[in-house]
Amino acid sequence: MVHAWMSGKALAFMVLNDEEGIKDWFPEILRINEKRWKKADIVDFLSKKL
Repeated sequence: MVHAWMSGKALAFMVLNDEEGIKDWFPEILRINEKRWKKADIVDFLSKKL
């Protein structure tokens, strides 16, 4: 929850392909990139126990 408030704003920048807008304040580890996008799998996500 600590990152939730600005994550929406960062997501908008990423969708608009304007990563310069988040470079200074949004952590690199949380950014969506091509490698993370290709690794994402909804079946794997849903099969994990909560």
